[in-house]
Amino acid sequence: MAAAFNSMTESLRRSLAELSKRQALAAAGEFAASLSHEVRNGLTAVRVDLQRAEEKTAEGAPSRPLIARALENVKRLDGTVTGSLRVARSGRSPRRRLDLGPVVAAAAQNAESTFTEHGATLIPLTSSSTPAWVLGDAIALEQLLLNLLLNAAQAMEPGGRASVTVEIDGSDVRIVVTDTGGGISPEDLEHVLDPFFSTKTDGTGLGLPIARQITTAHGGSLKIESVPGDGTRVEVRLPLVAAPS
Repeated sequence: MAAAFNSMTESLRRSLAELSKRQALAAAGEFAASLSHEVRNGLTAVRVDLQRAEEKTAEGAPSRPLIARALENVKRLDGTVTGSLRVARSGRSPRRRLDLGPVVAAAAQNAESTFTEHGATLIPLTSSSTPAWVLGDAIALEQLLLNLLLNAAQAMEPGGRASVTVEIDGSDVRIVVTDTGGGISPEDLEHVLDPFFSTKTDGTGLGLPIARQITTAHGGSLKIESVPGDGTRVEVRLPLVAAPS
């Protein structure tokens, strides 16, 4: 009877813990929604100023391409906020058949400046010669991968190295991000996917929970392995689908 009672108690504890995580993730979604409103207001102001600057800049001026690139980045950021929040809040995303390779490459390109800022190196993307087709939301998936890459960059000291690979493994597409950072302690590893948990003083604790939410919304899985002093490995698996005919 004691064993049965202990089993029931443990089951209840797990259920309550899972409920707590779901409630926290829902709260994270609401928090992110409020934050996105402020971000979008800022992006709108930046876009308007850039458009005015573009109108007043002569064709062929050296600054013209820089303004155009800045406008494109503002557009991308606005789309990223919209897409990732849609998934974070509802757990759903519009899906289409897409090759994951270019999505990962775009995330890697957008993370490059953060690696440079930390004096670290992101090894060029390694991917299978065969396109890795999945059914998904390109904006949300790019945000998922960008979150993982930014975490890797921020975990490393100058001279650190990170890599991202994409390959087909049976019925899955496997994306692996590794870094040579300080690693995560076993105690912290148990909580890194909990909303609002962060070991960084300026961290929000939302990057990895949202990454997992996006992965789950796409029918996939996310696994984190880490050894203190020996870096971290994050593996994302998504269902492989047939190439478009």
